[in-house]
Amino acid sequence: MDLSQLHLDEKSYAEMRAAMNIFDEDKFKKALISISRISAEVVGSTVGPYARTVIIGDGYTHYPTKDGWSVLKKLSFHEAIYQELFGIFKDVSYTLASKVGDGTSTAVLAANAFIDSMVTGEHATEVARFRQTDLTKSLEKVVNSVTAILEREAAKHSIDKNGDFSDIRRIAMISSNGNEELSDIIQKIYQETKNPNIYVTLGNSDKLEYTIENGYRLTGSTIAHRAYVNSDEGVAKFTTPIAVAVFDHNINWNDHHEVFNVLAKLAAKRNQKLLIVAPSYDDITAQSIGATVDKNLARGIEPSLCVFTAPVGMDHMRKSLADFATLVGAHVIDFPRVAAYNRRLYEESGASMEDVKFKDTIYDQMEDYINLNSAQLIDQCLGTSINTVLGEKYLIIRDYDTERDMVKQIMREAKEEYETLKNKLDKAVAGNDTEYMRAAARYNRLSGAMGTINVGADSDLSQRCLKDAVDDAVLACKSAFDHGYVKGLNVDCLRAIREFANQELSPVDRVVSDILYQSISEA
Repeated sequence: MDLSQLHLDEKSYAEMRAAMNIFDEDKFKKALISISRISAEVVGSTVGPYARTVIIGDGYTHYPTKDGWSVLKKLSFHEAIYQELFGIFKDVSYTLASKVGDGTSTAVLAANAFIDSMVTGEHATEVARFRQTDLTKSLEKVVNSVTAILEREAAKHSIDKNGDFSDIRRIAMISSNGNEELSDIIQKIYQETKNPNIYVTLGNSDKLEYTIENGYRLTGSTIAHRAYVNSDEGVAKFTTPIAVAVFDHNINWNDHHEVFNVLAKLAAKRNQKLLIVAPSYDDITAQSIGATVDKNLARGIEPSLCVFTAPVGMDHMRKSLADFATLVGAHVIDFPRVAAYNRRLYEESGASMEDVKFKDTIYDQMEDYINLNSAQLIDQCLGTSINTVLGEKYLIIRDYDTERDMVKQIMREAKEEYETLKNKLDKAVAGNDTEYMRAAARYNRLSGAMGTINVGADSDLSQRCLKDAVDDAVLACKSAFDHGYVKGLNVDCLRAIREFANQELSPVDRVVSDILYQSISEA
């Protein structure tokens, strides 16, 4: 074709070709090999017990790490098509990192060796003779067969749930490159809780510490937290019952100040402190609360009102707030109930209804509510917390009644959701398992005792580097607790592949198993 007929010169044509986001086979192979090789080079330095420290920087901050996944997830490519291909590596690595916490670097190195052997290595000519569908089916067959061999009792080991968890300590030691202090902490948490779900957070000291939390933890923030601190740990501990009110919507002064007043009176009638939990508070409400607390402190009186913010911007946050309300025996106060309260309060004041128009709500129409006065409408929502810990960024309740029907129901729902998503994730090759992680967190919070590791260090850089190691070790131990583990995994993988290869195989199965063996050997 004569390009001049289309008013298109060779330079313009070449620029358009370069801008396409569609690759032909040769270009795709070259891109895939390049991305695989770069990924392997970047994370390769973090492999092994004597791994080198890598400095991560993103233009805003920087810190050292020996964690392959932390390094890999910072890697990016400017060209969109290369970034899309790189997404394949990140998806697989994310699934591995979030499930097991370790092995990301080894997996990337093995994947690089596998791709290189398939496309340009000694097996490339043989591979080219097979259809892609046959290669894919063969790889799935080989992987499933090798996995079945590894899962036999001779290779796979289960954690003794009633033992001393010394094997958990060994796994933590391997994953953390020999951090004895961390490994001891993880073993102690397993011994005390038998719960593999450990919460990891950045601490405020220069030490690596742990605590065991017995109860339900709600994440958020406490308004005027310092006013309530009554322990050496810097938290407020209430070991006598306190009244609890839970709102599912944002609080504004105009609609809620009368509700706050009646809540305070109802709590005082019970001779209890009042804890209010809501997603957020407007400035006037927050300032009023702060002024009330300051006034009490100035008089030497312990504040009787505690206010906690629990965001509900996402579905799992809303579930967490609803679960909390159920555990303390509170009915969530929604906005229609607030509107119904204000209407009844206005009626009870003797004012003419003609002066202000109130819209009917569900509480003005249903038989269970129409005979309640304003105070009763709110009083039936109040719950009780028997044992409460109020931190700056969290709230823990203990000693709640797990035998109540509503509590049993939410625990059953949380367990079913967790197990459904876990089974779904176990069958997936790759993908984002955020839903599963959130379901697991919900189930674990409702289960009772849970360990928290506070990562402290003598500098911010050391702290972030150590947290990567703690996250990896915690997830590696959890995977072993849930699924068992294989001693000397890479060596056993090679043995299992050889065992599979000793049988009669089709030509494509033979090639794939040879490539897999070679890839793991090189990794």
